[in-house]
Amino acid sequence: MSVCLKQAGETDDLNQTVNYSDVYSQIRGIMEGTPHHQLIESVAEKIAGEILETHPLVKDITVSVHKPHVALYGPLESLGVEIW
Repeated sequence: MSVCLKQAGETDDLNQTVNYSDVYSQIRGIMEGTPHHQLIESVAEKIAGEILETHPLVKDITVSVHKPHVALYGPLESLGVEIW
């Protein structure tokens, strides 16, 4: 996430930054919620959109989603996408 942290650093005020606990809870809710996505690309887009919509201090975001133990022509440790 890209966030200007200057004011938060100068004031030690949580309201001047992003509450990372809230971000974690949002991502966890998407990942553990009812599956509505067939593609990990869709999951990444959902995460990015929700964070950008609910946290106005976030100017841009990079999201990586990895699916563990994928079987394509042989076992892989993971398969993933990254969007920004």
